[in-house]
Amino acid sequence: TEQMDTDVSDRAWFKQIMTGEMTVSDPLIGRTTGRFIFIVAAPITSSEDSQPRGAVGGTVKIDRFLQIISNLQQEPGSYVFALNSQGVP
Repeated sequence: TEQMDTDVSDRAWFKQIMTGEMTVSDPLIGRTTGRFIFIVAAPITSSEDSQPRGAVGGTVKIDRFLQIISNLQQEPGSYVFALNSQGVP
């Protein structure tokens, strides 16, 4: 079997986690799935200090995100849009 690259230390969302901040990534192509996803992750710290020791997180498929947005109940004259981390729709 082919071995998958699961090293995420070069990903922007992981670098942010290691500064101690929770993050939701911009849409990206998952290395293990090859599909568009978001990463939602938070740092894991020890009780002795606040230095991150690792991360815990999960993925949300873009299709699921779009499904949620399309099912939002909106007031007349309102609309829904999403921004990425740079503030771009």
